[in-house]
Amino acid sequence: FIHDLQTIYEMNGNSDELLPLKIQYKDYSEWQRDFLDNEKKEKLLLYWKEKLNSFETLNLGNKYDYNNLDDSNYEERCIKYRLTLKTSEGLKLQSKKLNTTLYNVLLSGFTFMLSLFTNQTEIIVGTPMANRNKPETIDMIGFFVNMVTLKININMEET
Repeated sequence: FIHDLQTIYEMNGNSDELLPLKIQYKDYSEWQRDFLDNEKKEKLLLYWKEKLNSFETLNLGNKYDYNNLDDSNYEERCIKYRLTLKTSEGLKLQSKKLNTTLYNVLLSGFTFMLSLFTNQTEIIVGTPMANRNKPETIDMIGFFVNMVTLKININMEET
């Protein structure tokens, strides 16, 4: 996309000279469908059921139970919090110190908070991941996402 945008900009908005795409989004959809044929899909489903079988769902208790809230007031369902610049800079510094990404530092904090709320030490979260595993998709515009399951074990003695 960026390459095409730069080319159009350099041509003063004339997009007639752009090279045609090597593939279309529908090609990607067909690859996904072919990849997940019935046999493979069943194997993957069985694999994840086995991996997640012993997992206990998060138990937030009645204190955090949204079913007890007044449905006419959605403000109760949203907690708004804005990080200060000082906190934001501190988190970035911490990620550099730990030689990891800011995402990992925030994910650690999030799962630690969930562990404190639930008294559970095994937390599973889903996170989106770019699914551009074919070189032809790198420059394409489109929604190429898969969810990845992360299993995080919290050790209170190490935190």
